[in-house]
Amino acid sequence: MQLVLKEANYFEKRSKAYDYLNRTSGTFKKFPVRNAVDAEMYYNGFVKDTRAKFLSNTLFSFSSDGGKASLFNEIYVDYFGPIRVGLGAMISNKQSIEGQETVENKEEKSQDAMQRLLGGGGNGVLSASYPLFNVDNGKGFAIKFGVVPKLAVDIPKIGTENKDYGLNYNLGAEGTIFYSGENDIITFFSNFRFARISGNNVFFNNLEKDDKKSFGFNQISFGLAFSSTFRLSYNHYFGSEFVNKNFPGAISFTIIPN
Repeated sequence: MQLVLKEANYFEKRSKAYDYLNRTSGTFKKFPVRNAVDAEMYYNGFVKDTRAKFLSNTLFSFSSDGGKASLFNEIYVDYFGPIRVGLGAMISNKQSIEGQETVENKEEKSQDAMQRLLGGGGNGVLSASYPLFNVDNGKGFAIKFGVVPKLAVDIPKIGTENKDYGLNYNLGAEGTIFYSGENDIITFFSNFRFARISGNNVFFNNLEKDDKKSFGFNQISFGLAFSSTFRLSYNHYFGSEFVNKNFPGAISFTIIPN
């Protein structure tokens, strides 16, 4: 009986997957995702789809802006109807020294907080995603766009006496545009996100933002991807005066593990 139920569930999923492809291929579709199977199709592709890696949940990035590097890994992902929920962790190469108040270390702490903000918001990130529209001509060109709010926390390092943690929420929408060649080896792409960010006092103190007010933080990047595993891109950040002053454009190299 269990085997029969598993087979029925498998064929039901396949049927929904084909229905998603028929509804969305070659057209502009508002609210393309109706259920969990649709959501998996939207983010992961029907079979092993190299283009789907643009929505990958594991990224290693290296930036030309001060030699900053970060590793973000979405450890757990699940689907609640059309909504995708992920829990991730981020590590940057800038680790401030706890318990010392020198100007140099304060600057390192601020730079570390900014790097975590670029990488997702903190060393622990909870996100929810809901697609708003999808365009796919079936010949390598696609546009994906949706709302993706995030809640992030900066947990103090184990072994330190500091018990304070930074908490921020990021209300935003993001999307990607990409065009792949016939063999899916070289892809031109653009990623973008428009968001409003706020948080607790520790979050603002880490950033050395004295007014402790929420701020607009928008990002846009253009670049090339090779086999959807390596990306070379230019990243531009804009929004509030705080963002324009502290987040200069940078070239980044990103590895997406298979």
